[in-house]
Amino acid sequence: MANPHRRRRRKANRSQAKSRRRMNPHPRSRKYGFRRRHRNPGIAGFGTNELIQLTLGAAAGGVGSKYLTQIALGSNNSGIMGYVAQGIATLALAWAAHKFVGKDAATGVVAGGGAALAIRIFNDNVGAPSSVPAGPAAPMSGLGDPDMGRLGIGMGDFKAGTISVPANWTSPAPLPMPKKAR
Repeated sequence: MANPHRRRRRKANRSQAKSRRRMNPHPRSRKYGFRRRHRNPGIAGFGTNELIQLTLGAAAGGVGSKYLTQIALGSNNSGIMGYVAQGIATLALAWAAHKFVGKDAATGVVAGGGAALAIRIFNDNVGAPSSVPAGPAAPMSGLGDPDMGRLGIGMGDFKAGTISVPANWTSPAPLPMPKKAR
């Protein structure tokens, strides 16, 4: 009679061999007739299309959130209310970008809008933009976001600027009408 332990070992060895074949770490290697495709990693692991969508989304988020907030609030676009409104505008733009463009564009919109909001909070509370003096007597005070105010967005007919006029200035004499040639 044959040794029963020997048969058991053979069965166990067969099942281990099958499991080894199933657990092959490279099942689609050239040995089995498959070619592996290599992709260029792009910049920092992002593909070209992803990078373009992120960049355009960030630009849209940075400018669009400020623009929408200024249009919606006008001269009330300042302080906490302006910050909250800009955050809501950023989220609305990100939702629209995700819905119509894709996830990468929405991520860029959130990044750009968040950066624009952080810069705005910094400028309002720590320092002022270089071309606008700080304080309530500043020429742009009461107009909302200074960056959008400089562009004339949401200000009606008012355009910021100064013109120096001499104290003794009078209008010039009208010029005579030229004679018509016959």
